[in-house]
Amino acid sequence: MVVIGAWVACVALIVFNLLNHGLWLDETHAWCIVRDSTSFSDFRWNMRNEGHPWLWHALLWPLAKSGAPVWSMQLLHGLIAVAVCTVVLLRSPFSLSVRVLLVFGYFLVFEYAALSRNYAVGILLVLLIADRIRSLREGTAFILLLILPQVHLWAACLVASWAILDMLKPQLFHRWKNMLLVLSSALALWCVLPTDPLPYSADPTRLLNIETYRSTAIQLTKAFVPIPDADAVHVWNSSVLADGDHALAIWAGPLLLFALIVLLPLDGWGRTRFITGSLAVLVLPLLAPFLSQRYMGPLLAIAVACLWAWPSTGKPTSWPVRALVAVVLVLQVAGGLAMSYITWQRPFSLSREAARVIEPEAGPILLMRYDAAPSISAYLGAPVYLVFRHDMGSYCRWNDPRSIATMDDLSIALRDLAPVNAQVVSEGELDPRILNEAGYQIRALKPFTGSLLRHEDHVVTTLVRLNELRSPP
Repeated sequence: MVVIGAWVACVALIVFNLLNHGLWLDETHAWCIVRDSTSFSDFRWNMRNEGHPWLWHALLWPLAKSGAPVWSMQLLHGLIAVAVCTVVLLRSPFSLSVRVLLVFGYFLVFEYAALSRNYAVGILLVLLIADRIRSLREGTAFILLLILPQVHLWAACLVASWAILDMLKPQLFHRWKNMLLVLSSALALWCVLPTDPLPYSADPTRLLNIETYRSTAIQLTKAFVPIPDADAVHVWNSSVLADGDHALAIWAGPLLLFALIVLLPLDGWGRTRFITGSLAVLVLPLLAPFLSQRYMGPLLAIAVACLWAWPSTGKPTSWPVRALVAVVLVLQVAGGLAMSYITWQRPFSLSREAARVIEPEAGPILLMRYDAAPSISAYLGAPVYLVFRHDMGSYCRWNDPRSIATMDDLSIALRDLAPVNAQVVSEGELDPRILNEAGYQIRALKPFTGSLLRHEDHVVTTLVRLNELRSPP
């Protein structure tokens, strides 16, 4: 009964977070790429600088291409998050208290549940692989391992590292399987290589900069102590412990990871896999400037998976180990509940609310910023006019030299389109003098401000041509 109650409560919290969550740029960008790619070759071209393999996009394909609303992506992601909760509660070999604390952790009820991205698929696959290995069903585990690299860069590095480890063992029977796993990982890594110079491209010279290691250590602290700082400018991806440059912010996360590596009751092979898996996850923030705690969340999943599949036997768990696990899990639960409450009180994004007041039949919809395009377009179900690009679009081009339009750009767009009415989505109020010079006047203005992400605040302005205002009724 306790397990059933925990499952119901966890599912209820996941659904609560999904219903309160307004989709934002990073989520809707993938949806818009799939929806607005006109062919498979067009899709391949649009994915060239994404930095992600294609599995998540493949799951979105039947939804986006069938004309389903964007909330169907949230439904799909919610089902994946619920599957993770179910696997942990019903299949994991841990004590009841550990299982319950696990499913209510920050990453499982918020970061990889409310935010519809490709991470949750990877976490589910990692846990299923651990369950299959423990159940001695290596065939199923191999198939899942073959799929896992197509989720994310961290997953490709993880599978490759584990496969290479296995090939170093004296047994040769499974060497061909491990070669296939390396090939699958290589394919995923090839998919994420950008074709154009990008600001987030991997740079090995970062390994020579001490700042790289300091920043990565702070992200580790955020992942292990994910209790958000409600007073931070950027509440999401903050931590009450890691927001600062003090020693604790830098050392808490690395020390907790080191303690888990040393103290968790793993056999020798499991500990080796945990170490290599941790290094695989750390590749991304060390080589590229990605400084978000969501990139560190897989570390916790790998720890759980290794303890699940390769536990040490014959020795009771000591109290320091139990205390360490309890501290890590309680911090995760506190972070998950705190972030759920914060996003309930303050919207993550206001694109959904802004899209509701836009009337597509009332004239063209013009967007002044690239980071507003995916979320607004996704909720409207159609591309919009990107003023800074002077073209229709919905998803971002990460190497675009310009991303924010000026009032002069808007004047040119209005003259080119010459609509009777137009609706403009911007980050602030428009200059009425420049609009008048272009032949337009503001008829209505509706601001949507106060979201957790400032670039997800919007002002929706309805414009009408001056001669239409002056014409007799």
